[in-house]
Formats: sequence, structure tokens, C-alpha cells
Amino acid sequence: MVDADLYVYPDNRAYRYDGILYKIGDPVGRVGDYEFDGELRGIFAAIDGSVRVVVECTAPGAKRTKHIFAPAQIRHRQITKYATKHEADHG
Repeated sequence: MVDADLYVYPDNRAYRYDGILYKIGDPVGRVGDYEFDGELRGIFAAIDGSVRVVVECTAPGAKRTKHIFAPAQIRHRQITKYATKHEADHG
């Protein structure tokens, strides 16, 4: 399936979707029925030619879990500093 709103740069370090540039290392989040905030870690073509992106979760306790999404499923997000237990208890 070819997406007319998607362009992957030849070095696979960035892509443009709906006019927005995404680069490896950008903070992103999943759009949809569940949250998955993290960092864009990879861009690749699946066997069928569709583009997929790898997002590594940055939330505490997530153990750097990675999920694979279609580009339409993620958007840039604000960088959130997760508070440690000490910071949460003591402001």
C-alpha cells in the first residue's frame, strides 16, 4: 500500500508524514485507544512494502519496551520529565 502523504528519506533516519518531519530520537506518542509515549527509534519497510516505525517507551518501569506502528498512528509529543518517587513526594 502506498501512502501519498508519506515520504521516507533515503538514509531511513527521518520521514515526513502529513507534512510533518519525524526524525530518529524525536519524542512521539501513539494516537488512538491506548497511550504509548516514547522515542522514535527506527523506520523500516515491511515485507509488503508498507512503512513501519519503532517507538521505544521512555516511561519509568517500562523496561525500554518497543512497539511497531504505522506512521499514521503516532504524533510528536511534548517532552515530559517523569518524576522520581522522591520528586513526587517532595515536590
